[in-house]
Formats: sequence, C-alpha cells, structure tokens
Amino acid sequence: MTGTRMTLVDADRPPDGLKPVFDRVAAHYGRPPGAAHRLLANHPALYRQWLGTGSELLVSGKLPARTRELVILRTAGNCKCAYERRSHEAAARDAGVDDAQLAAVQSPVLDASAFDPGELAALRCADRLWADATLDGAAWAELRRHFEPPLAEELLFLVGHYVATAFLLNGLGLQEHLA
Repeated sequence: MTGTRMTLVDADRPPDGLKPVFDRVAAHYGRPPGAAHRLLANHPALYRQWLGTGSELLVSGKLPARTRELVILRTAGNCKCAYERRSHEAAARDAGVDDAQLAAVQSPVLDASAFDPGELAALRCADRLWADATLDGAAWAELRRHFEPPLAEELLFLVGHYVATAFLLNGLGLQEHLA
C-alpha cells in the first residue's frame, strides 16, 4: 500500500476544535503534527483520548526514558509497525540507546548481553504480552524484581498503548512518514 486508507487532516485546518491541540503538539515537537496525528484526528474525540494516554506515558511517565523507548521499539517490531519504529528511533538514541542496542531490540531473539537486567525484564514483558496477551507468575515476578508496582503497571499500559497504536496505524495504511 502506498497511501493511507483515510485522508490526513490538514494541519492548518483540523476538525472539531482540534486547532489548539495541534498547536500544542506542534510546540512540543517543534514542527507541525506528523502523519499519525493527522490521520488519527479524523475521529477527534478518540484522537484526544489517544493523545492523552500517549502524552501521559511519554511526558509524565516515570519509567526511565531508555526503558520506555526500548519497549516501544520492541512493541513496534512485534506488531510490524514500521512507522512507529521509525518514529521512536530518534527518541531512543536521545535516551542513550546505541546502534548495537537498536539492532538487538529489533532481533527476533533478544540478546541478553545488549541490555541491563531491568531493560531485559521489560522487553521480555513486551514479548510475553504480545505472545500470550498476559503475564504468567514467573514473568510478573521477573518484572517485579526490577520495577515497583506502579512502574510495572505503567509498562503494561505502555505496551498496550503502542500495540493499539500499531494496529491503528497499520490498519489505516500508514507505513511511512508522510509530509
């Protein structure tokens, strides 16, 4: 597929009072809202909810930025969401993820030596949720060895949000960064 299944809304003329929202997004990123925002804004009410959850996780979340970005990249890879993966590679680099770790997080089999124990537990959590849609007792215990309950829950929210985002973007045909 070369195009999206729905038209991207005009960043200068968003629907249903989204202009102030788009202005805040532009101020945050230093550029007009990207294709994902403009595509999902076709449903203003759900877009606001999606943006609220994403903003809470990215801006106000308590997970270390490295861990958060690695989990997002792993989830994007599990969901085969190239758009999301490309969107978060720069943020991962900004959080200190190097080229070897970027390659390792995209490998089907995780290289335990590429990550610290907490990152590895978080990545395994993302994989277990993807494979089974739940965590068994052993997976939860591994996660809890590295994360207090609120952070463990935040990790589950993070994976769930980015699985949903990947499904939306993939389903709506957004595969590459569009102007």
